[in-house]
Amino acid sequence: MKLLFVACSIQAYELMGRIREKWQQAHPEDSLYSLVKCSALPNVTEKRSLTVCIGEWFFEADAIVFLCATGIAVRCIAPFITHKSDDPAVVVMDETGAFSIALLSGHVGGANKMAEELARLTGAMPVITTASDREGKMAVDLFAARNHLALTDWQAAKLLEARILAGEKIGLVVDEELGLSLCGDIPEYLLIGAAAEGCSAGIHVSIRQNRGITAREKPFPLTLHLVPQAVSLGIGCRKGTGAEQIVQAVETCLREQGICREALCAVASIDLKKEEPGILAFCNNFSKSIHRKEPLPFLVFSAEELRRQPGAFTASEFVSAVTGVDNVCERSAIAACHKSMKKTDRGKLISRKFVMDGVTVALAMRQGTLTV
Repeated sequence: MKLLFVACSIQAYELMGRIREKWQQAHPEDSLYSLVKCSALPNVTEKRSLTVCIGEWFFEADAIVFLCATGIAVRCIAPFITHKSDDPAVVVMDETGAFSIALLSGHVGGANKMAEELARLTGAMPVITTASDREGKMAVDLFAARNHLALTDWQAAKLLEARILAGEKIGLVVDEELGLSLCGDIPEYLLIGAAAEGCSAGIHVSIRQNRGITAREKPFPLTLHLVPQAVSLGIGCRKGTGAEQIVQAVETCLREQGICREALCAVASIDLKKEEPGILAFCNNFSKSIHRKEPLPFLVFSAEELRRQPGAFTASEFVSAVTGVDNVCERSAIAACHKSMKKTDRGKLISRKFVMDGVTVALAMRQGTLTV
């Protein structure tokens, strides 16, 4: 995570140093940055306006922690706020460290969780104002984020959240093919599977496309479709294949299989393709098209690693002669699926070798748990 700390006074600057040290110890993998705007600290203060500086960081940082008055933070971020699905987490702490306030993107961005952790590290009082947390009810966007489910219909999510807060019972239907087992404490207002019949609103968890279908075909009159980011794409291609050819092959395969684009979580191939420009460009561009900040991970495996993958695969003598393994796309899809799973999870092919314009693709899906 890329985390920016902003200090606006001498006391805040000193507090920032202590917090940074504790946060880095707890999260050594995070990249921490500092921004100081204080005339009393001429050697470290930023000369430009704070709003200009925040504008540069707002779309780069995963989270911003302001150590200043809430009003300063609000005025700085106001011009750049777009939507909770894109905004970074923003937390405000006063310069004395008494309060830790989740200001923006509490659920999806993780500001609520961050405010609570900062409070634990410093002894501050966490301030969480999101309605679902106040009422102790399920937050739809947090449920999606916690389970790596793509949320593409924010209006439906808003309406469903309102039903929950109003005390209505909602349903949860999970496609059987996902092989997901539920864990956690199931709230009494959440009805699962067959028990959800008759609910006027609910959640449908599926990798299959169901946008644009009639209300009669949806599980509920008000249905929020959540897409598990659980499908790995195995790919093989000739050297020099362009990104556009790869896009067309992938899009066609997804469309024919009825699988949502948002379900893709990784791309994989043999290590001979680790520098293939077309695949690298595809990972970057496709990720942007589904509104992800980072490129789709591109995982590569040796021929030996691919040969060790369990299962029956579509063999090719030509591919074996060139690469040292009888199939690249199917085996790499499974390999990527297994690499990203816990030991208790499972993976399976859901689309075998598909060929288009010299590009071969296959799809595999990991199966695991769904935490309520």
